[in-house]
Amino acid sequence: MRRRLRSSPARALLAVATATTAAVMLVAVAAAEAGDGISATGASIDKVGWWHSANFQTATPAAIVTVPPPPGVPAGTLAVGAAAGEPDRISAIGILPDAQVGDTVTAFTLSIREAGPPAAGFNGAAAKIIACPITEFWVGGENGTWDTRPTYDCELASAEGSRADDGTWTFDLLPIGEAWLDPNGSIAPDGVVLVEGVEAPEGFQTVFATSGEGAIVVTFEFTPGAGNEPEPPSFDGGGVPPTDDFAPPSFGSDDIPVGGLPTPDVETPTAGETPQDAPPVAPRPIASSGPNVFGNLPGGLVLLVPLFMGLLGLLTYSLGPAGEPAAATRQRGVSRALAARARAARSSSSPETT
Repeated sequence: MRRRLRSSPARALLAVATATTAAVMLVAVAAAEAGDGISATGASIDKVGWWHSANFQTATPAAIVTVPPPPGVPAGTLAVGAAAGEPDRISAIGILPDAQVGDTVTAFTLSIREAGPPAAGFNGAAAKIIACPITEFWVGGENGTWDTRPTYDCELASAEGSRADDGTWTFDLLPIGEAWLDPNGSIAPDGVVLVEGVEAPEGFQTVFATSGEGAIVVTFEFTPGAGNEPEPPSFDGGGVPPTDDFAPPSFGSDDIPVGGLPTPDVETPTAGETPQDAPPVAPRPIASSGPNVFGNLPGGLVLLVPLFMGLLGLLTYSLGPAGEPAAATRQRGVSRALAARARAARSSSSPETT
């Protein structure tokens, strides 16, 4: 048999489980991204978010429970409200101007429109909303926990919103822009917080849209300050300078103008005179084609020729009439005997002289 949960603790546990499941589902819906109705001129909007004072982290053995958003604040919207004159819901819009520190802000406005059904506010007639500059880094989101809300300083600068009959709020953020671009300022541009400005015991809730044309519109106008003007283009390295300031470079000496050589001096004959013909060119003798041996030799070598001839004569005289040296051969044994016999034969055959 199925046991029924009749005890009070069992019913309480079931109620907590049901509420937790519903909270998780609602948080998932509230985490939807903002719509496409955000635009800016002279600046950019990089993030949005809103935070609820009743949404604080509660540590449990199982997980961290997040309180669902209050009624009338659907996903993709921003909420601002008060409870007994104290902030209960705040919104933030991240604005980054195109200007630099030292520039002069001439106009800075924020326009934000209330959301239609199913969004719903209450006590709108008593609503009073102020824009203040954010002083530290922050992260956007929807229905954020109260301890993660951005820090802001309304004493430094602020702008009270003005509501039109069609539900559009306009904020003149010029004082905040001046604080951002002040060279001696203490904060950097990072957006604004929309927070209640009522006194106790007043309370209200206003819900703003982020989708639809003109939901959030930012306009930022400025003039560059000293030293922030854009530098003129440089024409070094191949650029073409302006025509009015261009001067052709000078080349060479002053005697030779750019573009050509000086015109030669040509005598112009007087009228009636006949220019004389140039004298004929005298013929030049043709050089002999015969070789010039000694003329082509170095001077030192010519002086050595007689010395060489003298040495050659002395060598001829030393060799004798035949011009051949006599071979001196030492004879021994049979060679000596044959040579002696030959000499005897020659002496016997020669006629005797008387």
